[in-house]
Amino acid sequence: MNTLTWLITGGFAKGHRTQILGVTAALSTIGLLAVGEMSLPDLIATLPIARGGLGLAALRWTMRR
Repeated sequence: MNTLTWLITGGFAKGHRTQILGVTAALSTIGLLAVGEMSLPDLIATLPIARGGLGLAALRWTMRR
């Protein structure tokens, strides 16, 4: 049961959660466009969110070095 709790709470990603969150935000925005759930104008409107996610991941990566 302890292993299941570890998986659900994200213990495997300890120390990398910020990077995972940032990349996921960017990929979900691009993925919505790829499957047709979002039009190009919608993508342009949400582009700051995708760029912010990548910036968040990059910021965390540079702070670790």
